[in-house]
Amino acid sequence: MFTSGYKEAKQERVLIQDVSGVAMATILDYAYTGYLQTEPDQVQAVMSAARLLQVDFVCQRAAKYMADHLDMSNCVDALMYADMLGDCGQLMENSEKYIASRFNQVALQPSFLQLSLLQLRSLLDSDDLMTTSEDDVVVAALRWIEFNQDERLKHLPALCKSFRRSLISSEKHAEIKSRRPSTDGELVFSKSTTQR
Repeated sequence: MFTSGYKEAKQERVLIQDVSGVAMATILDYAYTGYLQTEPDQVQAVMSAARLLQVDFVCQRAAKYMADHLDMSNCVDALMYADMLGDCGQLMENSEKYIASRFNQVALQPSFLQLSLLQLRSLLDSDDLMTTSEDDVVVAALRWIEFNQDERLKHLPALCKSFRRSLISSEKHAEIKSRRPSTDGELVFSKSTTQR
């Protein structure tokens, strides 16, 4: 931007939008001192700014900080943030592992209902979900649908492909079938018989 033919190369002052002053100061301090220090409530802003400015080391360190501080209240938000940003470091993978290892508890968090269909499918397709039964996976997916049923019910057939039919109780299977949109044909389930 500053060394090529862009107009910013000739300007005395350049406005960098969508970067907070604190994030910019943190990155500049790192550039001059080689030392990176940020407050926990500024990590996302620093990571976003570092990503925008292509300061990879700062982006990776911020991602590592977030990954090292995952908990039940922030793991889903961290996953969605890493997905939106294009993952910097291992934040997405670590968030997915954290969620999988505590799936039943995380599925009850309000943020779980904010996952996109693709993010939810990625989690449900994992062999590493720590859950007491496949019914728990079905309940979590149905809860996700119910959060915005008018928009999400059409995704039930896609979600069924993540359910392991042979491990679902007959009651949950009947519940799934009763909720399916009338325009859909037969529901297709995963053929995997591997216990999660």
